[in-house]
Amino acid sequence: MRFLRWSIGAWVVLLLAGSAAARGAYNCLPTCDSTDARFLAIANGASFITLSQPTLELEIAVPRGTASFTIGFFDGDARGVDTGGTPHWDQGSPATFSYTLYPDPLRDHSSAIPIPLSGSPSALSNDMPDNAWIDYTVATDPSAQSPGGHYFYRLSIQLLTPAAVMTNAFKVRTGGAVVGGSALFPSPEPFSYIANIGGNADAQIVYPAFPALTPTRYDGTFSFYFDQPVSQSDVVIWDGDFDFGKFDGSIQDTDDPDTPGAPFRPSWATTDAVPEEMGAGLAGATGSPPDDRNPAGAGIYLQKSPSIFYDLVFPDGQTFRNDNPSGNQEWEQFKISTAPFDRSQMDFHTDAVPPGIYQVTMQGVDMQNLNALLLPGRSLCVSEAGSPCVPLHPYLLGDTVFVDANGNGVQDPGEPGIPGVTLELLDERGYPLGTAVTGAAGHYAFDVDSYSYTARVTVPPAGYLATTSEQCQATISTANVLTCDFGYRLPSPAPGTGTLGYWKNHASAWPVESITVGGVTYTKAQAIQWLSTPPRGDVTVSLFQQLIPAKLNVLIGNDGSCVTATIQAADAWLQQYPLGSRVSSSSSAGQTATALQNRLDDYNNGRLCAPHRD
Repeated sequence: MRFLRWSIGAWVVLLLAGSAAARGAYNCLPTCDSTDARFLAIANGASFITLSQPTLELEIAVPRGTASFTIGFFDGDARGVDTGGTPHWDQGSPATFSYTLYPDPLRDHSSAIPIPLSGSPSALSNDMPDNAWIDYTVATDPSAQSPGGHYFYRLSIQLLTPAAVMTNAFKVRTGGAVVGGSALFPSPEPFSYIANIGGNADAQIVYPAFPALTPTRYDGTFSFYFDQPVSQSDVVIWDGDFDFGKFDGSIQDTDDPDTPGAPFRPSWATTDAVPEEMGAGLAGATGSPPDDRNPAGAGIYLQKSPSIFYDLVFPDGQTFRNDNPSGNQEWEQFKISTAPFDRSQMDFHTDAVPPGIYQVTMQGVDMQNLNALLLPGRSLCVSEAGSPCVPLHPYLLGDTVFVDANGNGVQDPGEPGIPGVTLELLDERGYPLGTAVTGAAGHYAFDVDSYSYTARVTVPPAGYLATTSEQCQATISTANVLTCDFGYRLPSPAPGTGTLGYWKNHASAWPVESITVGGVTYTKAQAIQWLSTPPRGDVTVSLFQQLIPAKLNVLIGNDGSCVTATIQAADAWLQQYPLGSRVSSSSSAGQTATALQNRLDDYNNGRLCAPHRD
């Protein structure tokens, strides 16, 4: 971008309202600090060379079960002024931007019906404060809920005054949600960032002891995180208009061997971009202004040595440095590939490009220099402490590990789920993406994106034999896949049922270490203690003492089809009347419980469905 001159004159004291402690916990792009001069940026006009569009699309992801969330903008105005009439952080002429939220449950940008912000279809920059945060509270909308239960929105930031020549520098934050760039949905999208000083008042914020250069709230570093949900054969970052080089020509941009030269330009490049070669800049330099700018005059506050470079850090710790990024107005490819090394095709070779969260860390980023990036995955927000947000995914892959008593590979009535079974999710290259453990009902689920996966059981239930394949391949497209079920049975068609006395005296025979009754999970030791407790007229205890054996009898492989409804009814009753709440057998509720208890006792004693264990 072009250097906008500003002079050093009289200084005023700024009081910055709103501390992190007062605001609570937020997630932000690029940072939450309102004083560090690090911003996302949208620029427009010939005076501000920009390699990204005058719009920006961000993704807002809200965890399932959330009733409402907030979206906030810092300095969302475009060249507005504060209450004292002083503008901050932006450059050029005033402009108007709209901030519009759309439901995007499948992350395909298909919806054109906005979710109102503060009662209006869009929030306008003209209504936003200068040099301050403004937050909007949004109730989660059913139209934004993905098949997997999380909520996804598209936040569109658009310039409404195309004749304006300006740079709008702003930050985005969310509360109760995460925010990330939608770089791959539906297509790659570059974005710009800047460490900006828009005038003298901003310099005083960045340099609290001005005119001294120290301390400073901006040290020339910038970090972005992005998500690669599955492993890849290569990873590619495109850096644009980094203005690499020194003002006196002693450090120059050079041609990048693995980026095609003229007349090639990336398909997503703006008209300001030129084909890659050696950047043509100011006065023999390869930047305009060069990243290592002239420190004379005001430049001493803008220059951040050394010449700009960045590191790409893999989730497994591999680190690759680009020490000669793009010059003026050009895009350069930085590629790390698993293919045999060829410098004309890549910058580095690696044996693996694993799934996970990647970090791009720039150093030596001069102030007032507009840079652009295109990342291969969703850029991620950071917490107030700077840690990357955990990405959310729109679909579920599951669903049940169960006792297959009759060995037919299907979960029939009376065949319960098996808790505590560990499963693993793999991508197409066999990389592990995560683990899950079945809950009380034997259910498990992985949050996933659209892709082809394999779910497999890694720790089968002890003593059981598989009646189905122990791995399941599933392709996620636009819906959940909840048919990856796994069946197991004990080696002996039925083992026989055990009574209350058997199960409280044979702890080693229990097939599980915990069991859920009435919505409460008990350890084996806790459950056995209750099995040994005299009811003393409390029907909640006597029903519990027949329900536990019935559940265990089904878990070890006995036919429970004739008591499935009874077990479910007993569970529901104990959820309404918790264990130990002293319900009398003579009460109406107690009479219901006694009927359930008697049928469970018949089952446990071998008088229903399954033979009795000796």
